[in-house]
Amino acid sequence: GVALDPDTEVVTTIGAKEGLSHLMWVLVGPGDTALVPSPSYPIHIYAPLFAGADVRHVPLGVGDPSGPPAGEVFFDALMEAWDTAWPKPRVILLSFPHNPTTTCVDLAWMQRIVDFAREHEVILVHDFAYSDTAFDGYQPPSILQVPGAKDVAVEFYTLTKSFSMAGWRVAFMVGNPEIVAAL
Repeated sequence: GVALDPDTEVVTTIGAKEGLSHLMWVLVGPGDTALVPSPSYPIHIYAPLFAGADVRHVPLGVGDPSGPPAGEVFFDALMEAWDTAWPKPRVILLSFPHNPTTTCVDLAWMQRIVDFAREHEVILVHDFAYSDTAFDGYQPPSILQVPGAKDVAVEFYTLTKSFSMAGWRVAFMVGNPEIVAAL
């Protein structure tokens, strides 16, 4: 589980798309960069662009069944994108289980990306839209399950997917209290 302070670590949004868009206006602007998986759900690309930031696409393929898992290939591509990016990105957008590739990661993967973000002072934004979409015993991890994640991460949850409430525009963001307050 994840313990949250409802007064400082939770904010409701008019859907996750609205929340992501407004969040990017808080976190990035002209001259900033954001790392975004490619392919990606469109708002993950356009929210930083709307705020004036430069988007660096990081390949997230489906992986080769005989090779390393897609999450590991993506992690390596993310590290390469970080090393070559200038200026250094202020934000890394993530979404696992991923839309549209269905790539899944485990809690150890989340630990690695949180450790990286803490070391490099970059903000992680995890769109957890498919948090309740899991099969064969797999449980998608919340990034906030990682100790110390609230130092560098926020996570969006929407009622659209899990509760078939697509027109209702009900979502919330949880995590880092400074980012929650800014949104």
